[in-house]
Amino acid sequence: MGDKMKADGVLPLASGGQPWQDLLLFELVVLGKEGRDFHKAALLELTPEALSSPQMVDAFNTYRKVLSYADPNRANRDWNLATAMVINGDAAFQLMGDWATGEFLKAGKVANVDFLCANSPGTPDIFFWNADFWGFFRGLGDSKVAAQKRLAEVTLDKTVQRDFNVLKGSSPSRIDVGTDGFSGCGLKSVSDRQAALKAGAMIGSFAQNSGGQPPEVRGVFEDVVNRFGNDPKMKPEEAVQKISQGLKAL
Repeated sequence: MGDKMKADGVLPLASGGQPWQDLLLFELVVLGKEGRDFHKAALLELTPEALSSPQMVDAFNTYRKVLSYADPNRANRDWNLATAMVINGDAAFQLMGDWATGEFLKAGKVANVDFLCANSPGTPDIFFWNADFWGFFRGLGDSKVAAQKRLAEVTLDKTVQRDFNVLKGSSPSRIDVGTDGFSGCGLKSVSDRQAALKAGAMIGSFAQNSGGQPPEVRGVFEDVVNRFGNDPKMKPEEAVQKISQGLKAL
């Protein structure tokens, strides 16, 4: 579809060339092109055989192909500006987290009418997730501990969870929250998560710090992926080698 769009003068992909966005896009390519078992072996378990395999080389080749569908001015573009390109009809697709839905809703767009939400290519039966977290500290005194607990209670209140996620476009952290007011995209997200929980198909995002790897490991991948995306002369084999070298140096 991307090739046909380019031939017709349509920009297929709205992309932000920031390191974290590049790594997220690369992870989606790995997951969709090489499959969940390879994703687990290479990015979550860091298996040497997977990291240096032909599949990893293939993932970088595919990633470069995907980047060819973006415009040359994508460097350092914020994610919401890339989202605006789709909202304004300047690009057809964006591969981004469900928080992008809030931008469409704020612009007065209606899900399943003005825009569509879909699984990234090759991941129809996978729920790929990340989450933000509150961090609470010990030893702050009774009054502050009580305030922390109150904040947790308010945050996890069913009504707050529903209202917040309706506006943000994301899924509630609780699975017992009603879906009144959710957009078509929000309803799809909730439904997909329920199905994935039953099927054991939940995958935490390595790129978004939900895959269980420390920041140093993520940093190695982020650096190489970003350099590869901005250097057309770097070969996939070289990128694969640099990742292995970087991990060994940790």
